[in-house]
Amino acid sequence: MFWFATGGAGFCLSRRLAEKMAPWASGPKFEETSAAIRLPDDCTVGFIVERRLGVRMVHSPLFHSHLENLLMLTPRHIPQQVSTPVLTPPLTPRLSKGGS
Repeated sequence: MFWFATGGAGFCLSRRLAEKMAPWASGPKFEETSAAIRLPDDCTVGFIVERRLGVRMVHSPLFHSHLENLLMLTPRHIPQQVSTPVLTPPLTPRLSKGGS
């Protein structure tokens, strides 16, 4: 078992950690690692960091994916966040009078 970093919300890696990941993540090796463990790319990052390098991933409440309800954040907290999804108004059906 290992934590993974969701690419949708983003994640931060130190340069030192990224360099240590090179044997499993440099060039085509990342895709090979992902195929070997049969998991998507964001899970592969977590696998390399936690299982191969033994570094514990740290959860931060400052990263937000498109799957979260951002209404839980107050307007004054939004500028403090590291990442938020692009906010767009919900799609609504257009209603027309008469005709087809």
